[in-house]
Amino acid sequence: MEDEQFVIFDLGCEQYGVEISQVREIIRPKDMTRIPNAPDYVEGVINLRGQVTTIINLGRRLGFPDKEKDKIKVTKKSSNMLNITRTSF
Repeated sequence: MEDEQFVIFDLGCEQYGVEISQVREIIRPKDMTRIPNAPDYVEGVINLRGQVTTIINLGRRLGFPDKEKDKIKVTKKSSNMLNITRTSF
């Protein structure tokens, strides 16, 4: 049996994990461009190596109170799409 590896992150007072094979990379926050009239959980967009990518605050999306964020997790959603989530690690 193979060992499974997970990226662990905090949401609220709980810890969650995502299989490491689903995480493309973890990056430090970059300058974001805000999107007018976007939902409050959409923090903005960044240019990630030429691809305009939406940053979503997963904690806020799920109704958790805001807390300090210091990393952005880039996960694979499908073969040509990325899911970008800003969380605390």
